[in-house]
Amino acid sequence: MGSSSKVTVGYKYYLGMHQVYCYGPIDAIQSVVAGDRELTVQVSKGGASAYPITSSQRVYVNSPDLWGGDGGEGGVKGYMDVAMGESTQTPNAYLDSAITGNVPAYRGVLGLILNKMQIASYNPYVKPWMMKVKRTLTNTDGSARWYSSAADIGGQCNPAHIVYEVLTNRQWGMGYPTSSIDDSNFRAAADTFVSEGFGMWIKWSSSAKIKD
Repeated sequence: MGSSSKVTVGYKYYLGMHQVYCYGPIDAIQSVVAGDRELTVQVSKGGASAYPITSSQRVYVNSPDLWGGDGGEGGVKGYMDVAMGESTQTPNAYLDSAITGNVPAYRGVLGLILNKMQIASYNPYVKPWMMKVKRTLTNTDGSARWYSSAADIGGQCNPAHIVYEVLTNRQWGMGYPTSSIDDSNFRAAADTFVSEGFGMWIKWSSSAKIKD
């Protein structure tokens, strides 16, 4: 007679994790990707799509079959907190419950907090996560951009605004006072880029030189 005992063929893996991506806050998260595949992110379990995500909030990731489901490498499923990094941001409740001691609010950076979510099946390794974000109208200190009416060109950033922020940002830029900038000259350049429809979508890494 055969045995009626159940055989374990694999496991689902769950993880609580805080991911930090870039300086924040930003205007919007356009998509979140894990293992080169876009996650289905909902405003609530079974609810509408949360994209674009424009504010700090708890969302539900519903991609259990992202890499083949339980017959493959599983997928991603569960609650996730989006922390934009606003100046008023408070410590995250999940991190506060999981970490002993004082938990900072992590203001000024864009982060995702995985609330012990399912992150894979069979394969215990975390696949690379990334996101596509937009920041054209907001400075990284949360204030409105200089000459904001010309900052967004078809969903991309005006190159004059990129250069202006690199020159004047005191957190990661060169920190020049705005009084040292020829404002009318920069506005004229910004208007030219608007008339040409020339916006830019680029990633700047701290490993690159500002002048480059």
